[in-house]
Amino acid sequence: MTRRPSRQSATIDSGWVRVGDTVVIPSSGLTSTVRRIVTFDGDLKEAAAGQAVNLVLADEIDISRGDMLVVEAGTIALVAFISPFRSDRQMARELLDEGEFLEIFVDTPLDVCRTRDVKGLYAKAFKGEIPNFTGVQSPYEAPEAPELRIDGSTTPPENAADRIVALLEDRDFLLP
Repeated sequence: MTRRPSRQSATIDSGWVRVGDTVVIPSSGLTSTVRRIVTFDGDLKEAAAGQAVNLVLADEIDISRGDMLVVEAGTIALVAFISPFRSDRQMARELLDEGEFLEIFVDTPLDVCRTRDVKGLYAKAFKGEIPNFTGVQSPYEAPEAPELRIDGSTTPPENAADRIVALLEDRDFLLP
């Protein structure tokens, strides 16, 4: 099965997307305009969080699996990617204006990740059943100077969330 690069299947994660909105693909910095929002029931003028839709873009842009579209409307996107290489994180930082990219490193030792792994992925990776697993067969380059470092082995999730919100407030992304 093939698809045209200008038609993207997506689930709206948060907020709204409307026909005419400009979207950006952070991994490449490319932008396009939403021409149509298509569902099985017909076209929509807008789609809200939770809706699965096809976005027809004005430009032919190839979007890889794992990429995201961000509507340029002053919204904040918190994105949790497996990004094991410093060069990839630096490239993402350079796609945004100065001060708009905040790297938050939840620093969790590998042995702690293994004990919390309810799906057994680390056990499979150590047996060689999952090749190139980050931190096992494939390297992970820890951030050298993240804007925020959270000790994932000792910080409760609620406290981690509070620290992230405080950082966003401190950098004027959120009103206190």
